[in-house]
Amino acid sequence: MGLKDLIFANPDKEGKSKKEDKPSFQNKFAGDKKEGGKKAAFLADEVGQFDFGKTQKVADWKTQPTTIVSPESCKPHMDKVVELYEKGFEGLNQEGYDFYEFYKSIMETGADNPAMYKMALTMAKTMDKTVSKDSLVKQAEFYLKEITEVYKNYVNAGNTKRKELLGQKEQEEESLRIKLGDIEKELTKLNSLKSNYESSLSTIDSKYSSELHEIDCKLEANDVAKRGIFESIHKVIRGINTNL
Repeated sequence: MGLKDLIFANPDKEGKSKKEDKPSFQNKFAGDKKEGGKKAAFLADEVGQFDFGKTQKVADWKTQPTTIVSPESCKPHMDKVVELYEKGFEGLNQEGYDFYEFYKSIMETGADNPAMYKMALTMAKTMDKTVSKDSLVKQAEFYLKEITEVYKNYVNAGNTKRKELLGQKEQEEESLRIKLGDIEKELTKLNSLKSNYESSLSTIDSKYSSELHEIDCKLEANDVAKRGIFESIHKVIRGINTNL
C-alpha cells in the first residue's frame, strides 16, 4: 500500500484504515547490493482520511524535507502528509549503507557545509567500500523517482477528489438556484395578489356605500311610516273614547 493509498484511505466500520502487509521492494541498485532489498512501504503509525481540497506543494526533498509554506488552516493536513512522506522515504531505505544513510548524515551535520560531504563519504567507505560519488548519485535518483511517483499519484488522487467535490458543489448550487428561482416566481405571484387585495381593500367602502345608504334610508322610512300610522290610529282611538 503506497503513500497515496494511505492519504486517501477509506476507513472501515471501526473508522480505522485497513492494514496490509508491506510489499517487498527489490534492490534497485544493481551491482551495489545483494538481490532482494528490505521490505519497505509508505506506512504510518496512524493514518487518517485526508480531505484534499487543493493541490499543495509538499517539500523539496533535495534540500529540506520538512520545509513547507502553506496557510495556517492547512497546517494540520500539511504536517500529516509531510510525516507520511518522511516515513515513506525511510521505508524505501535499502539494506546496508546506501544514499539514505548518507542523506541522514548530511542533513544532521549540515547540508550547506561542503566539508561535511567529504567527511560523510569517508565514513561511508568505512562501512561499505563500494560506496562512491557515482553510486550515491545513482541511488539518490532511485529515491527521487519513487517519491516523484508517489507525488504524482497523490496529486492525481487529490485532483480526482477535488473534481468530484466541485461537481457535487455545482449540482447542489444549480439545485439551489432552481429552487430559489421557483420561490422568486412564487413571491412575484404573491406580491401581485397582495397588490390586488390591497387595492380591493382600499375601495371596499365606496363599493358598498351606495347600497348601505339605500338600506339605511329604507329602514328610516320604515320607522317614519310606522310612527305615522301608529300616531293616526292612536288619535282615532282617543276620539272614540272621548266622543262616544
